[in-house]
Amino acid sequence: MSFFYTYNYEDGNLTVENVENVILEMIEKYPDAKFKGMSWYDKHSDHKNTGIALKYLHDKGIVQDARFYLTSSQFGSVKTKGVIADKFNPQFTPFLAAGIESYNHWHPKSGMYVVGYTSVGKSFERLRANSFSYYHTPAYTR
Repeated sequence: MSFFYTYNYEDGNLTVENVENVILEMIEKYPDAKFKGMSWYDKHSDHKNTGIALKYLHDKGIVQDARFYLTSSQFGSVKTKGVIADKFNPQFTPFLAAGIESYNHWHPKSGMYVVGYTSVGKSFERLRANSFSYYHTPAYTR
């Protein structure tokens, strides 16, 4: 069974500590959880801080299973050694669609402004059309 959680952090202000707290909360609820975040090499501060927090908790032995995903704009700029291609299992399509749609909610009264779709909407549409990603492990270096 999978669950989808949404936290209302302000775009561009997500801290490493915010992410660590969410990960620790999830570990408490789901001790055998597998964690997936963005790469600590990402240029977007929120993505980068997600990767930094996840790697830190993995290196400390708190998180056992961690993957670090790359944005489509990074695909051509990373060395291929250590980068893994990941084709999503079709049974996860509803969860992938829910994740994509979470970046496309326009509800200004509750602070949701489709930030992801505004800035990188084509990336989400490519992901929807071809459910394929690249990730690296905690041991990856450039």
